[in-house]
Amino acid sequence: SGWELTGNAGTTAGTNFIGTTDAQGLMFKTAGVQSGFIDIPNNNTSLGYESALGKTSGTENTAIGSYALKSNQSGNENTAVGVSALTGTTGQANIGLGHHAGYFMTTESNRLIINSISRSDKQGDTTKSIIYGVQDLTASNQRLYLNSQVYSPYLISQNNSSDSMVVILPSTGKLGYRAIPTGGGGGGVTTVL
Repeated sequence: SGWELTGNAGTTAGTNFIGTTDAQGLMFKTAGVQSGFIDIPNNNTSLGYESALGKTSGTENTAIGSYALKSNQSGNENTAVGVSALTGTTGQANIGLGHHAGYFMTTESNRLIINSISRSDKQGDTTKSIIYGVQDLTASNQRLYLNSQVYSPYLISQNNSSDSMVVILPSTGKLGYRAIPTGGGGGGVTTVL
C-alpha cells in the first residue's frame, strides 16, 4: 500500500498519486535540502535544488532550476527558469530565462532577462544579455536591449496606431512595426533598424 523505492505496479492515475489530500503544500528534498515546493496559500511553485529557498512571504512566484530565486524572500510574481536565474532578487514581476539570467539583480522590478552566459556583475546582466527589458507604466521609461543595443522607448509606442506590433522582417532580419491585421489585411511595415 506504500510507494516502493523501486517503483509500483497496478497504479491508476488520479487514484494513486504522490501528494497531499488536505490544503497543505508539498515539499521535495534532496540531501535534506528543499528541492521542490508547491505552496498552496501563496501560489508559489519551485523545482530545483535550493530553488526559492529563502521565500518567506512572496506570492505567485515560479522557480525552475537549481538556485533559481534562491534569495527571494518577499518578491511577488517572479518567474525564473534556469540554474541560478534571478537567484538574488527580492524585486517584483521579473522574468529570468537561462543560465544565471539576472543573477546579480537585487531589488529591481519589472525586468526581462534572457541570457545563457554567466556575467561578472549587474552591468553585464543589463547590457550583455541576449535580451534585457524594463517595463514601466510610462512608455518613455521602457527599455529593450537586444544583443546589447538599446531600443527605447518601445517601438510600438512610436506608432500613432494603438493597434500595432513589433515584427522582425524575414527578408532582412531588421526590426520594424506594423498595424495588426484587421479583417484579413495587414498594414505596411515601417523598418526602424
